[in-house]
Amino acid sequence: MAALIASAMVLAGCAGGDEETTTQAASEGFPVTVEGSYGPVTVDTKPERILAIGVETVDMLSALGEQPVAFAGAGFEEDEAMLNESYPWVEDLYTDEFDPSIISVDTLEREVVASHNPDLIISSSYFVDESAAEELSKIAPTFVKVASGDRDWTADFEDIAALVGKSDQVDDILADIDAEFAEARETLGGLQGKTFNMAWVNPDGLRLPPAYGWAEDLGFVPAANQPQLGTAAVNLSKENLPEFAGEIAFVSASEEQVTELEADPRFDSLPSVVNGTMIFTKRPVIDAGLSVGPSSLTWLLSQILPELQESPLNNS
Repeated sequence: MAALIASAMVLAGCAGGDEETTTQAASEGFPVTVEGSYGPVTVDTKPERILAIGVETVDMLSALGEQPVAFAGAGFEEDEAMLNESYPWVEDLYTDEFDPSIISVDTLEREVVASHNPDLIISSSYFVDESAAEELSKIAPTFVKVASGDRDWTADFEDIAALVGKSDQVDDILADIDAEFAEARETLGGLQGKTFNMAWVNPDGLRLPPAYGWAEDLGFVPAANQPQLGTAAVNLSKENLPEFAGEIAFVSASEEQVTELEADPRFDSLPSVVNGTMIFTKRPVIDAGLSVGPSSLTWLLSQILPELQESPLNNS
């Protein structure tokens, strides 16, 4: 009996030691403090229940091998099918709960957030203002990504990686993306250094957003009238269509809007049309450059590369 008791005590001690070792390993490198939009955010131990707001956050977490317990994809009511249609690269990235009730129009639902019992909340200032962040911080550490027009998405990625204890993976993931773009540039030799415009059609003409980094990463140069990174979008009226003069163009438009543009007698004279590099896209291609993450960039390349590669300008 004494021997059995002694053995049991030894086993109990081993089990306790294993549990302690596991806990220590899970929290290695913590606490971590990262500067957010509204000040420093500290996470004491490795988070296990992450609540994500914004598809780019889900994208970045997925690349790091993390699954949030719940996420909301946009600041308006939409079902999951609409989310996957608008952001098709996200569909296979999550196994967590898509919960659009986390956000209602202009309101973040604190009670719904609390019901998921998160130990880390990640969002952007588009969804969470300073007062909302203060309220959410009473539930769990709340990281609101730094809002800056000239801030590259990789800075957000590094911050999120630090918060979940995966900083050691960042360089390899970004190197893989750089390799994808380097390979793409090799197939676009005839387009290197060419100017580009990008826009989506609106009732007044074309809306030109700030130049997206992915276009420059492909070796293209923003046209003189394309707003630069960190500046505001501008409108180009229908009367000024000839000023949409980039040698390459990306335009988000419906079939009806494409037909209307093509009916303009000046359309065929645009450099991108002459070059065969007028790329009409659906809105998700443009949004992939707004909600940037590793998967969105890979998906975006799959959508635009074939037409660019086959263009007369690239093969001239």
